[in-house]
Amino acid sequence: MLRTAIVIGSCVVLGLLACQAPADPGKQASAKSQPKAAPAKVEPPPKVEPPAPPVEPAPPVEPPPPVEPLPTDAPPTDAPPTDAPPTDAPPPTDPNATWKPPPGADIRSDAVIPPGTPTANAEAFKGLPVAKGDGPPVGGIGTSGIHFDQMVVGRGWEKSRCVEETSTFTIPTDDRVNICLRVVHPKDAEETLTVVWSKNGSPKATRRSSVTVKAMHAYLTRSYLPIKSGLEGDWTASIETADGVVLGKVSFKVE
Repeated sequence: MLRTAIVIGSCVVLGLLACQAPADPGKQASAKSQPKAAPAKVEPPPKVEPPAPPVEPAPPVEPPPPVEPLPTDAPPTDAPPTDAPPTDAPPPTDPNATWKPPPGADIRSDAVIPPGTPTANAEAFKGLPVAKGDGPPVGGIGTSGIHFDQMVVGRGWEKSRCVEETSTFTIPTDDRVNICLRVVHPKDAEETLTVVWSKNGSPKATRRSSVTVKAMHAYLTRSYLPIKSGLEGDWTASIETADGVVLGKVSFKVE
């Protein structure tokens, strides 16, 4: 009976295998021959720039305060003096050659105006502005208020100023006499001054040179006299305006 059951079971198994349909070889080959589809390309999201930070407005800038211009250095008066013909007219005199303004006085007050100054000249002088470095007049005052607040005689000239201040010059050690000036006048007018070099006791030994004063409030300049053998003696230099006002006078000796 056991044998009969085994036989029956075998038949059932064989029957199930026989009932399954074989796979279609054509379809299997077709499925193998088809290439695999490429994966879809995914575009990256666009790059978004971060917003710029807000710009703070710049604080207002205060304009710089006005600055009074410094005196401008002038080139030397290189033209040598020329001999002046003898004249019967006496040279201009300076009644204030020994007068000095009182120390500490207001530089635009009546106290610093030399005695004998014409009223119009004094008023023009007092109407001039005062800049840093200005001083009282050291001589006369011209029609426009022009005057010197520095006048120095020296052997040399450096950085628009006289060096080795002296009143005695020796030949051949020294070759010229320098007169250095700081001129204060109206800043919108150019003026020309005349320097008269006179050897005392010899009216024929008179020479003249000119100094141009630029249109600015204060101007540094100089005039000079070349010296050589034969010019020994006592000399006077007088600096005058075009209308004959003596702004300054100096004396020196050539040995």
